[in-house]
Amino acid sequence: MENIEITKAQVAEASEIVEFHNRYYHDSRGHEHWLWAYASSPDRLNVFVIAKNGVKIIGTLGMIPVHLNVAGDIKLTGKAENGLVDSAYRGGQLFSKLFECAVNLCAQNGVQFIWGFTTATKALQKVGFTVLPDIISNSIAVLSIPASIRYIWRSNRSFKEKIIRSLLLIALGSLSKTRSLFTSLNHEKYHDKYIILSRLKSSEDVVEMYSRIRMKHENLITIHMNERYLSWRIYNNPFIKYKSYYLYEGQDLRAYAFVNVQNRFCAYLTDFTFEHRKPGQQLLSRILMDLSGDKFGMVAFWANKANSIVRETISLLSTNGFISKKEPMDFIISNLVFAKKDALLHPEDWYINGLWTEGSSI
Repeated sequence: MENIEITKAQVAEASEIVEFHNRYYHDSRGHEHWLWAYASSPDRLNVFVIAKNGVKIIGTLGMIPVHLNVAGDIKLTGKAENGLVDSAYRGGQLFSKLFECAVNLCAQNGVQFIWGFTTATKALQKVGFTVLPDIISNSIAVLSIPASIRYIWRSNRSFKEKIIRSLLLIALGSLSKTRSLFTSLNHEKYHDKYIILSRLKSSEDVVEMYSRIRMKHENLITIHMNERYLSWRIYNNPFIKYKSYYLYEGQDLRAYAFVNVQNRFCAYLTDFTFEHRKPGQQLLSRILMDLSGDKFGMVAFWANKANSIVRETISLLSTNGFISKKEPMDFIISNLVFAKKDALLHPEDWYINGLWTEGSSI
């Protein structure tokens, strides 16, 4: 480890950090992405550590602070992101040193445990992460086969790949039969009972809805979705355009959704949550009608299929033409000081969906 220094990153190093990641992932993110994720979150308790050999960045690891509600208790946690080591330095202790430095800084901030998503489970198990494997699924519906194919052929993919993807998309679209299902839905069935708004009536309505849900699922682990979090992650996200839907029965919020409408090729149901199936169907009908009217090609829902609430959502989606498949992504947890550590090891308790991702794509 001679000449290698591991320190907390400074704002002035944002461009250099992003360039390091862009070179590896062949991406084109700007330093604004890093500043939003690591310098503007509500608590300002972000942790991002870098390893340098002289003036060259050779490794990074970030921890985004997220308050989770664990069985009714609000806990500060760290979402592990942007773990990357230069290929010339892999196989040694560099990542372990990065992790040790990041954990120490998290502990100083009062972080209880760390979590995240990865496909590189072996490296993370070596530094103490527990893996909950094979729990993420992705449900997809084709809204318009012609629109989807147009987006594929406008891409920079090879001719062969365009042909293959087009054929797969036609098969998926035929299987889901979304058009016939959408036209058969009765959008007015619960019109008198429910109202759909684009803003919350009260800033704490989502939190209160989860309090009612928790009465049936007492061990549920969710993001604490207060106004500060939603303002940062959804309402004022500078890189993704979200459309918010809130379905009310009187003064009570019964269902809500945040829909990523950034890319016309595929919209994402970043978060789609309902108390009961009827309001869920009413809201879903409205969302699909809006997306179809705006000529989106597809729509997807990414979530933890081990959770019973998510399974009910996937069931509802399947009756509306969605097809589900397993995602090659594992969920990881590393406990720091959380007293009830065994409560973190049950995949069925984690209410994970697209809202839990980094916030740059879903």
